[in-house]
Amino acid sequence: MTALHGPDAEDEPSAKRQATLPMLSQVESLTSAKVATAKDECPSTPVDPNISQFTDGAHAAAPAQYAAEERMRSLGLVAFCDALAFAGLREELLRYSAAGVTILAPTDDAFAQVPEEVRTDVRLVRSLLLGHLCTGTFTLEGLKDKECAVAIAGQTHAVYEEDSHTCVGTACFGRTDLAFEGGMIQELTSVMMVLWLVRDSHTEQVWKKSLQPSPVVSTVGGNSNTGTHPPPRTPVFPL
Repeated sequence: MTALHGPDAEDEPSAKRQATLPMLSQVESLTSAKVATAKDECPSTPVDPNISQFTDGAHAAAPAQYAAEERMRSLGLVAFCDALAFAGLREELLRYSAAGVTILAPTDDAFAQVPEEVRTDVRLVRSLLLGHLCTGTFTLEGLKDKECAVAIAGQTHAVYEEDSHTCVGTACFGRTDLAFEGGMIQELTSVMMVLWLVRDSHTEQVWKKSLQPSPVVSTVGGNSNTGTHPPPRTPVFPL
């Protein structure tokens, strides 16, 4: 075929040619829980390797703009901070704090009760944390007045009294009304059970019939103090 612009058309700069985007491969098994996996889950959220795992030594301090993390670390709630970094939720928490957020933060010992296969799965850790973050700044009295805590993930946890303890969902409150710039931290003595949507409801066409299978829901977290398996000394959210 004759060139439209003369014989020099093939010598045009390559910048004028249409670029082709490479195909992106799907994320492989999340059970390995690599940093790349966390980035694939939340590409807009950087993972800071300095606060993404437990160590026997001192933990790196959170940057000044992360007021919630700085406050939690000062209170000894290091596991929640490490989980935020592992699941890629640091920037999301920063945005929630701008409008006010209530953090239902389990203690480090509570996180140690969570099975390792959960703690090394980015999707499960993310679902677990979103079930412990609530929009709005609430004191304990405010939660008791509402009789519930509504998580960002959409789950509603009942707030109630039981055996002289104030509870939320499947956990009991520890230290309460721990304020920081942007919200409130309410410590929990155990990790709450959170619903996890495995498969949403959908419509299927089978022969000439339209079927709508029920959604598949699982749970993650909850109190697993059976006394048969002692928790590890330091729970790890790996890179």
